[in-house]
Amino acid sequence: MTQTLEELSYRVNSLAQLLDEMRRRLGSFGSPGLFDPTTWIAEGVNTSGTAHFTDFDTVDRSGFYIAENAAHAPYDSGGIYGLYWALIHLEPLVPTGGNRLQLAMKQDVVLTTPVLYLRTGIPGGVWAAWQPVHDDTGWIAPLLATNWSNFGGSEVTAAYRLTNGIVELRGLVKKSVALVAGDVIFTLPSFCIPAKEWIFVAASAGGYTELRVGVTGLVYIQAGGSASWTSLAGVRFDKAAL
Repeated sequence: MTQTLEELSYRVNSLAQLLDEMRRRLGSFGSPGLFDPTTWIAEGVNTSGTAHFTDFDTVDRSGFYIAENAAHAPYDSGGIYGLYWALIHLEPLVPTGGNRLQLAMKQDVVLTTPVLYLRTGIPGGVWAAWQPVHDDTGWIAPLLATNWSNFGGSEVTAAYRLTNGIVELRGLVKKSVALVAGDVIFTLPSFCIPAKEWIFVAASAGGYTELRVGVTGLVYIQAGGSASWTSLAGVRFDKAAL
């Protein structure tokens, strides 16, 4: 059984109202860093009776929610405490018809302009990968692999960014143990994964390293370089290029 035109129209209008409310509430806290989740009044609750959740996949009723450090978010927070998400969740009026829809917006002290992400899923089934709705995600800090860390001090920390289909990296990283061929620094989220593998020559302590970005999202060192430091500056690619 499919949804009627009247039902779909109602849902579109409801979505527009919720988006306006999301923008109003996020904007009312200033930009950036003034968002206080304790003052948030949710428009809906899960069947468990809560508007707060720790896993995007567990939301099961249309509504307006907040989350802190939640699993299955648009990207991994890396265990950063206090990373809040605002979520609009829409369930089909008829459980067996139509796709589920989620719209998520992050609010923290890093981004001055919240970025909207979207994903869809079949009721009772898996969700598709998150995709940014805006053309610019802003700089996002990745979850660095084991033994890797930011260089520290006055150096720029590792981050990635998607702008109009172009992915950029930045930052200076180091490893606490010796490098090996295929050493993964971090993994890009699904919306930044390239269609083909890219190869770059990156500056590293005492010389250069062959840095690659693979079709599974891995950012890794193929050869050369030093564990003392590796620069991600200058890594820039068109994710759709074939």
